Amino acid sequence: SGTDVPLAWSADGTRVYFRSHRNHPNYVMQGFEIPVTGGNPSQLPFSRLSRLSIHPKNGAFLIQDNFVSWQTWKRYRGGMAPDIWLLEENREIRRLSDFKGSDTDPFWVGDVPHFLSDRQGRTSIYRSVGDGEEAVIPPQKWDIRWPSAAPDGSIVAGMGGDIIRVDPQEGKWRRIPIKMPKADTGKREFP
Repeated sequence: SGTDVPLAWSADGTRVYFRSHRNHPNYVMQGFEIPVTGGNPSQLPFSRLSRLSIHPKNGAFLIQDNFVSWQTWKRYRGGMAPDIWLLEENREIRRLSDFKGSDTDPFWVGDVPHFLSDRQGRTSIYRSVGDGEEAVIPPQKWDIRWPSAAPDGSIVAGMGGDIIRVDPQEGKWRRIPIKMPKADTGKREFP
């Protein structure tokens, strides 16, 4: 079956979406869905798929087309740079980002598509607005990675070895302090 990587649940929880190169002779990752009870997977209607985020209410898809998640292509501009696409409920597909560099890691904050991009040098969080995009927070000293939205609309992400919480309405972020026990706490003695 090749490399099957789970990506998301359907909005109603009855299907699982995954990427795989099972049907492609050149190992291009494509999207599939399968009932949670198992069976034969169905291929999704786009030729490449790396990341997927599903709107929790209407089931619309945000799609990252090219697979570059395992590497950092800082300031790469070229034909393999990933874009973000929207597959709407009515199955119409439209490109949300047209930047010549890398737009990655799509996710929803409420009804608004968000993603990562290095269009201003460092990778930061952007959102779709009208026919364009805008930065949620300006690029920082370190790249932002691994974003995830909370039900209240805030975003948590990694930045420079820290975990940050972003308020997209205010355009501000703060570090989440993490306290770790001392290294010797709970150590066992060996005979």
